Amino acid sequence: MGFKSKNNRFDGLSIIIPVYNDRLGLEKCLKSIRTLKSNIDYEIIVVDNNSDVPVNDIADKFSAIYVYEPKKGSYAARNSGIKRSTYSYVCFTDSDCLFDKNWFNEILRLIEYQGHFFFAGDVRIKISQQPNCWEKFEQYYSFDQKGNAEKGLSVTAHLLIEKKILEDFGGFDESYLSGGDFEFTSRVSDKYSLNFADELIVWHPARSTFKEFMKKDIRVVGGKYIMKLKNKRFMYRLIYPFGYSLKLLSQIPTKLKGKNHKSCIAFVLIIRTITKFIALQLINLRFLKPKRC
Repeated sequence: MGFKSKNNRFDGLSIIIPVYNDRLGLEKCLKSIRTLKSNIDYEIIVVDNNSDVPVNDIADKFSAIYVYEPKKGSYAARNSGIKRSTYSYVCFTDSDCLFDKNWFNEILRLIEYQGHFFFAGDVRIKISQQPNCWEKFEQYYSFDQKGNAEKGLSVTAHLLIEKKILEDFGGFDESYLSGGDFEFTSRVSDKYSLNFADELIVWHPARSTFKEFMKKDIRVVGGKYIMKLKNKRFMYRLIYPFGYSLKLLSQIPTKLKGKNHKSCIAFVLIIRTITKFIALQLINLRFLKPKRC
């Protein structure tokens, strides 16, 4: 590509995108990458996590490497992408993210970083021209990558890391259906500093309906169940959702401080607390199974 890095650890970038039943999002994501000018060697790896309709045709359309991973869960898919990758640096993103027009320009600067390549990229919310309550909530609270990075955490919607570090730490824990990104980055950040790349941006569409939030909340509490409750006694599992819900409700006044649209946001917070409480109890009672990412 013509770019010569002073960093002898860098030979190229592997962009890994797991996908499950999101053909439209994937096509938009790949188009957003391929329309950008790049001066570095890179590859795109699309990992199909057993979608109902395979996405190999979309991967082919954008000259991406197609990998099929039948094991349930995006972390199994990401691990398959790591194994297939050929370059020393890796970027993880989601199939519904769009790359900012300056993404490759900013990556050139990060490549020259002489410390270990471990960055939480920014994830910004794309809302409609007339956003509803759900979108306003997303804009305020979703993907706080700066706050995450300060705690040594990052979502895999935009995570950049050396492949060697991924291999040294054994990749992602595939038993997680949600929250595996925080589990992994917390392990790595015990040894390496996680930096926030504020000018490296991907855009994530705002969830705009109750159904979309309910789907997310069931996934999130399913991950919490696996992490915290699966091996606990039955009575503890039944009592835990009450304390968890009270904690969420007690945080509402703090979350509303300095925010516009207070009534709108409070409405969403209360509805989501109720949804999470019900979902946890249904998972406890085996009426609901934890959902994949």
